[in-house]
Amino acid sequence: MLRELTLLAVLGAASPDTPEPPKPQAAPADTPAPETTADQAEAAPAEPVPAWPLPWNQGVTYRYTWYTNEPIGQSSFSLNWSEDRKTLLCKGAIDLRGVNPRLDGAFVSGFRPDLHPTFHAGTFRGAQAGAQGVGAGVVAKFGEKEVVVTFGFGPKAPEMKLAPPAQPYFLYGHQAIHHWALFLTAVDTAKPSVVKVCMPDFLRFCDIAFTPEGAEELRGVTATRLAFDAGGLFRGKVWLDPRKRLLRFQQKNETGFTDIWLIESE
Repeated sequence: MLRELTLLAVLGAASPDTPEPPKPQAAPADTPAPETTADQAEAAPAEPVPAWPLPWNQGVTYRYTWYTNEPIGQSSFSLNWSEDRKTLLCKGAIDLRGVNPRLDGAFVSGFRPDLHPTFHAGTFRGAQAGAQGVGAGVVAKFGEKEVVVTFGFGPKAPEMKLAPPAQPYFLYGHQAIHHWALFLTAVDTAKPSVVKVCMPDFLRFCDIAFTPEGAEELRGVTATRLAFDAGGLFRGKVWLDPRKRLLRFQQKNETGFTDIWLIESE
């Protein structure tokens, strides 16, 4: 059941050699992971990082184009501080018109200066609304002793609770590729590391292991390619520029690959 909710299961096949898209004009899967493997346990856990300087600027809308064999849509995000400067606000959106039926959704998340989540809300319409149903949403509030997840927005919406781990963790909302753009800033690009994330839509915490694979030229930039693996249940590769901006995300699914590329907007 949960496998059907991943971003991979609905996007169809794509070649691992998806051609690099042309330079755009100026203008980011989710399967629960098992326990950490022995290889993952040997890698150093990622540590929280200050929210600024981040490689993403405030008030700028960043966009990613999603590909299978061809472009299927876009997602976007922007960052701003709250008025009291205590919460980093992240707003995101996704619109995959190339998926039949179409998938679109919206997100808003809050983070402490160390990128620990404080709240998250996401809603979807279309085929990927998930187990909550078309148009439904999920709201998560992150406390020191519990994470409270509500499915839906009505007064009778069901509520579930999770016990948070002792170690630092980050947020990975369903279909929210922009959350990767944040927590990847905590990954050590020189050696293996592990990022723990909360997946509120699936009521799970998940360990994602990252392994550097070397440098690769990407759009004229010397990027670092890292392989990621969450216990074999979802795996792929990411490409980070020298500032640790997520330039490209590629995730393997049952029928091929999903490729997601940053559109330069600055």
